[in-house]
Amino acid sequence: FTVTAVSDSGNTVSITSQNPSVCKVSDTLVSALTTGVCHLQLNAAADAIYDVATALDVSFTIGKKIQTINLTPSDSQLSIAVGSSQNFSASASSNLPVTITFDSACSQQSSPVSSAVEITRSTEGDCNVTFTQAGNTEYEAASQSTVVSFYRQNQ
Repeated sequence: FTVTAVSDSGNTVSITSQNPSVCKVSDTLVSALTTGVCHLQLNAAADAIYDVATALDVSFTIGKKIQTINLTPSDSQLSIAVGSSQNFSASASSNLPVTITFDSACSQQSSPVSSAVEITRSTEGDCNVTFTQAGNTEYEAASQSTVVSFYRQNQ
């Protein structure tokens, strides 16, 4: 983000990072490098009329990035016939791996391959499917759920 600082005197204000491992400054552009507290110091130079201004210290917390999970299919609730199966795949906006779990009423039709699975159910009812990404030092954890309702077909 860009920081704009102006002194009462109109003299140039310099901005420096006091912890460049967390955030860095290039002219007026502040870049977050990792999570933590960013400490900036702003200084206005002296001139023939004004003395050096008292330094201003500014601190703020840099948090983890938010990630989302994208599902295929994207429906939050699906209805399919008992004995049929439904394929699911998921990806995280962080490109970190997604884990897929489902309740014991459903069974896995095929082995999960990376972030994909095929589920089925032999009786009527719902199957709750949850997609999670645990996060890491850069990204918050994310989770998304969907419900597959299995119904009996009419004869």
